[in-house]
Amino acid sequence: MESLIEILRNNKLKITPRRLAVLELFYQERKLLTPEQIWQRLNSKFNKLGMPTIYRILAQLSQIRILRQTTDEQQQLCYYYCSLRNKNPHHHFYCKNCQRVFCLEFCELDSIKKAVAGQIDAEVHHHELYIEGLCSECRKSTNNAKLKSKN
Repeated sequence: MESLIEILRNNKLKITPRRLAVLELFYQERKLLTPEQIWQRLNSKFNKLGMPTIYRILAQLSQIRILRQTTDEQQQLCYYYCSLRNKNPHHHFYCKNCQRVFCLEFCELDSIKKAVAGQIDAEVHHHELYIEGLCSECRKSTNNAKLKSKN
């Protein structure tokens, strides 16, 4: 968390209790969260915590790349913590069961970038890959549940 606080300072963002609470929530959970879920989890900690404040904090943390934005299967806006905020390129894996998000330190998309550039005579500046599936823990628990149901 100390390095995240330093990132806030370096980006001239005040270290407020609400901002820290949002950061801590994402840092601890490492899951996709909607603004509404964030509000539900933090509302009891603060006298007045409105949705506009949540959206403002999420926008600020996304702008400095601590959080990333995506949509879930219901097309709801979601955010997730990115521990590799300035390491480009890198990608993310989302477990559809436990909803955790993992940063992946690799990029093998050079051939795809070249194909896109060649096909439409364009220059590729940025790409982002978001992979969905089951993490190892969820795969193990799913496999264990299957074995128990067979017995």
